[in-house]
Parts: sequence; C-alpha cells; structure tokens
Amino acid sequence: MSKHDSQFIESDDTDAMASNNSIRLDKTFADVLLLVGVNKTPIYAHANFLSQNCEYYRTALADRWTEPFRVPEDIAVDPRVRRNLRAVLSHPEVHETTVNLALEFIYTKSVSVPNEMLLCVAIFADSILLANLKDKCIRRAYKLLSPSNSLDFYVMCNKLQQPKYLIIGALMSALQNLPAAIQGGKLALCELDAHELCHILRFYAFPCAETGRLLVGWAKALQGIDSNEDSGFDVKQAWVDIEPMLHFCDEQDPFITSLAESSSRNALTNKVSSPIKVDRWGKARTLDSQVLGGPIEQYAFWRQFREQFGNTIPCRKPAILYRATEHKFSDLDFKNLCKGFQNMLVLVETIGGKILGGYTNLGWDPDTRLEGGKELVFIFSFERNQSMEYQLNRIYSDEFENVDYRPAMQFGPGFKGAKTLYIQLDWCFVQGRPGAFNGKNASEFLGVSEGERYAHCEIVEYEVFEITMKDV
Repeated sequence: MSKHDSQFIESDDTDAMASNNSIRLDKTFADVLLLVGVNKTPIYAHANFLSQNCEYYRTALADRWTEPFRVPEDIAVDPRVRRNLRAVLSHPEVHETTVNLALEFIYTKSVSVPNEMLLCVAIFADSILLANLKDKCIRRAYKLLSPSNSLDFYVMCNKLQQPKYLIIGALMSALQNLPAAIQGGKLALCELDAHELCHILRFYAFPCAETGRLLVGWAKALQGIDSNEDSGFDVKQAWVDIEPMLHFCDEQDPFITSLAESSSRNALTNKVSSPIKVDRWGKARTLDSQVLGGPIEQYAFWRQFREQFGNTIPCRKPAILYRATEHKFSDLDFKNLCKGFQNMLVLVETIGGKILGGYTNLGWDPDTRLEGGKELVFIFSFERNQSMEYQLNRIYSDEFENVDYRPAMQFGPGFKGAKTLYIQLDWCFVQGRPGAFNGKNASEFLGVSEGERYAHCEIVEYEVFEITMKDV
C-alpha cells in the first residue's frame, strides 16, 4: 500500500457527515479562532461542535463566555466574522493540515488521514484528548510498520507512552534493515538525546556490529545530513556527540574507526572498552514464526507465553522442528522430525486468521512419559483486542489426560482430554463441552460459525517448536 493511501473511518450517516463538514468549512457563523503554527494561520471553528465532541476544547472554552471577547487588532481575522468571535486558541507547534484533519473528525466522527500523516495526527489527537482518533491512527500506523518508518513509530510510541510491545516491535522492525531505518528516520533520530539513544543500544536484540552505524547515523541526523552522504559532515563535532557512547562499540567497528581517522583521533582503543551490553529490556525472546505476524506479535506472544510457567521458564530462542507448509502438511514428517523431543509448543493459524495452539512438556513419543505427576499440558488462543493489545488466553483444565500421539491414525500433534485439540493434515479439530473453552464453545474457540461441542476448520500453517527450560 502506498504511503499516499488513506484510512477512512466510516460512519452510518453519510448525509449528516457531509452536512457537518460543510458547517466546518463555512466560517460565516464561526465563533472560535484557532491560530495554528508559527505563522499563526487562522482556522475558524464552532464552539458547539468543539465543546460537544472534544473534552480538551470543552475545558478550554468553558470560561470564555462569561464576558464579551474582543479580538486583538494585530490578529488577522476575516472582517465578516470578527464580530462573532468569542475565543482565540493557539496551536503553535502543529501544522494546519493536522488541525484540519482533527477538526473534521470532531465534526463528523470520520476522517481520511493520509498514511504519511498518521503519526503527527496521533500526537495532536493525544494533546487534545481525542483518544479514539489517536488509537485509530496508531492502529493504522502499526499495520504499515516497516524499517523505513520504524524509528518514527518508535519515537511516537515513547512520546505517547504506548505499550512496551509496540516500542519493542518498532525496534525489531528497524533491525530488519537498519540502514533503511536510519535513512528514513532522520527526523526521528534528531528527537533522541544521548540517553535515549543509549536505551536503544541496550536493546537485547541490538547487534553490537551495528552500533557504529547507528551512532554515526545519529550524528549525521543532528547535522541535517543524510546517512549515506558525507558532504558537509563535521566529523569533529560528530566525535564529540558520540564519544560518551563509544563503550557500546567493538574496537574494530568500521564506522567508528573511519570516524576516528577522519577526525584525527588516534586513541580509539583508550575510548572503546570491550562491548558492554547492559540489558535493561529484560530477557525477552521471540519466535522465528510464520504464524505470528511480525516482530510485535512475536514479542507479545513470547512475553505472555513465558508467564504461563512458575519457577521453570523457557530460555534461549526456541528451535523450529516442523513447519507444515515446508513439509506439505505431512503427518508422517511431523512424527519423524518431532519424535523424542519434549517441551513442545504448537502454533496454528486457521484459514480465518485465528491463532491457537498448545504446549506440552511430554512430547509426542509414546514410549516417553514423565514421572512424579509433573505433566504440564494446555491449549490456548492468541488474540488482538480493539486496543491493539495481544492476549494469550490459556484454557485451564485438570482434565487433560496426556498428549495424544495417535500413531496408528496418522494424525499430527494433538492435545487430548475434556478439551481436545488435534491436527490431521491441513485441518484442525476441537472438541469440548459447551462453554469449556473459558466460557466459549468449540466453534467460538476455533473461530467458525457452527459447532457447540465439536468444530473443525482448514488451517493455512502450523509450526512445532522445542522449548529449552531452566529453573529460576
């Protein structure tokens, strides 16, 4: 999708929307003047709409009607509406297009926001307490997340104090192509001070080999220079800027070595210690999963999956053992590749986009069973709510008997008990009593229309991972 595309938020009453927008554009009866940007561009509005649909403006205008208001003569106002004005409000740091988009949403509850303006509209919407517009813009920007806009998204998420998984997802997107992220995020880098840049360098997944690239890219951004340009680059000033962060770099970092030579610095080894990675992000890991859609979803799942265990937790990156599409959904290949392993995670994506799965510490080897009642088997669904927050919904039950290997029936992975989930070829089957799946029926859990106790549907992918566990 092109960056010039827009997200249109529909309303049921198209005529009312058009009528309200016509009122917004007609300044004849406007009684509020908004002065926007450094040039104080005048935008006319109507107090009734502003106060009715926006808490910020309701508060700002609440005390403006107790006495007559006189517009200062030095403010450029259309003479035809000067006598009607009762209030003047200022938005000095916002572009007029951003304000007009927010006003259109206030008047009509609907607006088409160009993709390239989603983040600035989200920030302005947050400042005037339009939570609904802010959330819609962030949701749309998340769907368009790529390396080239990842740093802009990262800065916006930090500024608006968005959930941590969005912030981490932005960085993981940037690391997919860091040169493109630095080039596309020049303005975002300018908003980061040294402390904030260090926070990125401490990110658990940030490769030490790329530290110099980011530091030099940041230094160039501060000077208004593209990351792939050297003309006009003040290397001495750049060295001063990045010197406090050199302890993150490897001694042989090519970007830092080149910068030191260009700035006549020959004491690099005295400035650069062995790589120091102070991990303040936690020991989060992600899955190399094609079922989970992108770095944000992968991180959100893994963070919540780890929380399902007590004193024994997953560690290290999970190893992929089987991916159905790569083996043509062969149940026999599944058995051959996964036999003998324990601590297994299964992720399933249905044709309807539903994500579900299961975990077992038993594995699928019929000759291997744990002793001492230490079996841990559960199934789950993984969903995203309207606030873009992911939720792993574990199905609790004491009625799971064991993991079902079913070798004679040539089935794939299965979880057998009062709540049963199993896979055969490219189909997923779910069975359980009504309401057994945390209040949902089998069809609701699987995301299909029919089946109170038993449901099935086609799947587009399933994956099996081995999880390495350790005690904490």
